[in-house]
Amino acid sequence: MVEQKTDRLAFRRYPAAPRQDPRWVLAMPELTPTPLRQRPPRAPRTNRGLLFGAIAIVAVIIAAIALSWAASRASKAPSGPVGSSVAGARIGAEVLDLSSGTTLLDTSGDVKFRADSLVKLLIAADLVDRGYAGGSKASPRVTRMLSYSDDQIADQLWQSGGRTAIIAREVAKLGLTDTEPPADPGRWGDTTTTASDVVRIYQHILSLAAPDRDYLLKALRNAPEVSADGFDQHYGIASGLSGWPWAIKQGWASGRGSVEAHTTGLVGKGDRYLVVLLAGYPDGTDLATAAKATSDSAATLAPLLAKDAAR
Repeated sequence: MVEQKTDRLAFRRYPAAPRQDPRWVLAMPELTPTPLRQRPPRAPRTNRGLLFGAIAIVAVIIAAIALSWAASRASKAPSGPVGSSVAGARIGAEVLDLSSGTTLLDTSGDVKFRADSLVKLLIAADLVDRGYAGGSKASPRVTRMLSYSDDQIADQLWQSGGRTAIIAREVAKLGLTDTEPPADPGRWGDTTTTASDVVRIYQHILSLAAPDRDYLLKALRNAPEVSADGFDQHYGIASGLSGWPWAIKQGWASGRGSVEAHTTGLVGKGDRYLVVLLAGYPDGTDLATAAKATSDSAATLAPLLAKDAAR
């Protein structure tokens, strides 16, 4: 900002002219007056004081609102990373409020996990993107693969879709940054991904034309308690956030050096929230124990969600 210098001459006070005899003044020859530098008009001090006072009051109000909003957000957010009841567990989680576009939680969202049955979201999305399934081409096999997490159907669709080519197509189309195909092309469950990339998968599904979007989400809303392999898939979101509407896709597996019990999906009235909780447990952890721990972790997310969205 350029400094403004005050011209002192503009504020010089001139003495009042002495009183003159009117007759003498009239007799004087006409002179050309020398113009004086006029003092610029100045706002009354009372008005300036009111203006500064109003500005100060507005500033105080804005600061109070900002502090109140920050305190409200802080009181709703969990302190630190999402915990687990199993020692040595790894958690990657993200929670988004889709109504406002706000990220309510992001803890280790870039940590990689074995994807397990979450790959079925990519298999289904790839079929819809290529026009082989969708609202106008409902496929009972795709629906069952998603709802019941049917591995046999996933095997068939994985093979017919080109195996790792499915991952390559969806990574390119969705802009996934941390999802990689399995080293063994025959093992689709060994695909690796992150919580952040799973968020992008759901955002892609939500961006589809309404018939295609509703076709996929209906399968996730109707996920039964018992999956195709007999496992209780109502853990995580379905258990920890019971009473909330949901559309879920779970992913679980044990062996080959790790145990996972992932829970992901849309939660709340009007699919307001997107919840992704990826959980890895030490090798040898009982799968039922892992699922229970994921449910407990999911329950800690409840304070983030508005109660009026529960039903």
